[in-house]
Amino acid sequence: MKRIAITSYALANALGSTTDEVMDHIFSGKTAFQAPRAFPMPFPTVVGEMNDLPSAPEVGIAGDTRIMKIAMLGARQISKDVERAVTTYGKKRIGFVLGGCTAGIEFSESVFPALSRGEASVDYSCETQHTHHATLVPLADYFGVGGPSLVVSSACSSSVKAIAIARRWFDADLVDAVIVGGIDSLSRTTIRGFHSLGALSENATRPFSSERTGLTLGEGAGFMLLEKDATSDVYVRGIGESSDAHHLSAPDPKGSGILESMRRALADANLQTDAIDYVSAHGTGTIQNDLVEGHAISELFGEGTRVTSTKSMTGHLLGAAGITSTVISLESLRRGLIPPTVGTPPQDPAIHVVVSTQPEKVALRAIINNAIGFGGSNAAVILST
Repeated sequence: MKRIAITSYALANALGSTTDEVMDHIFSGKTAFQAPRAFPMPFPTVVGEMNDLPSAPEVGIAGDTRIMKIAMLGARQISKDVERAVTTYGKKRIGFVLGGCTAGIEFSESVFPALSRGEASVDYSCETQHTHHATLVPLADYFGVGGPSLVVSSACSSSVKAIAIARRWFDADLVDAVIVGGIDSLSRTTIRGFHSLGALSENATRPFSSERTGLTLGEGAGFMLLEKDATSDVYVRGIGESSDAHHLSAPDPKGSGILESMRRALADANLQTDAIDYVSAHGTGTIQNDLVEGHAISELFGEGTRVTSTKSMTGHLLGAAGITSTVISLESLRRGLIPPTVGTPPQDPAIHVVVSTQPEKVALRAIINNAIGFGGSNAAVILST
């Protein structure tokens, strides 16, 4: 594929409300997990919860929702670069693809008791505050873009799938630039749902550890501005997708789908395995996912492959997870620094990769980033200098 320039990007999550804050904490190995404050639970768990979220009046009534407050922390950071792109290409030549899972579920949960009592004072509309549409349209209006737009909701692979959709739009000459985003907020439904699957850890997640007990949920937003013919210091080099459809919520134990998405990304980038300097793993900290992904990585790249999982610091951000780890990989390339995986030691001896547990200064050329979703929806994206 032709390289796609990444000309602007942003993160916001429990580690910080700006990209610089998040990245400083990532490379220092800081976590921000706490017992749920906004969503108290009758069982023990911790989350990467964002506190004291500012309102988002720029997007009207949607700005009252938790997910839009989080979204705007990221959107504001790239708005000037999007404005420049609009001036350069025209608003109809800029697309917008958003990955997400929860949409406005949390807001609907918060107003449901009053709605069920028929209280007329509740200002609520499913279209403007609950659905994925209610997240996408106000953001597109805020950015002032008028090209193709959609939301992809393929569970935890959503925002890497969004990058793949943007690439297809470029190939079809529908756009000259695309805003790619991923946003999800915590909700009672999400936390209880993962607890019912037995996937939640009581304490902070420990990816690839022999003592791992489950994942830790988080919330956040990530954005990238992609431009077809621009120059940058980091590019999207290759993308691979697969769907193994093994199980509703469990990965194929042979890792066939994960392997296939990584192989397709390498082929798309016209790279051999030795060109990849480290793997940014999905690495949720669940028993089966880490084992299967670890086997797939070692089978393709070899047992000495460096691997890291930044979910050990951000928590699992669901639809925002893929773009969050992609932006972190971008910063790794720029800084020549591999982020640590917190909480791994002792590493599971059945996982034959080298998990980086301390920041490592390395001359980096290319990184592959994995995103694995429920239902066997797998995606991998390669970034390179």
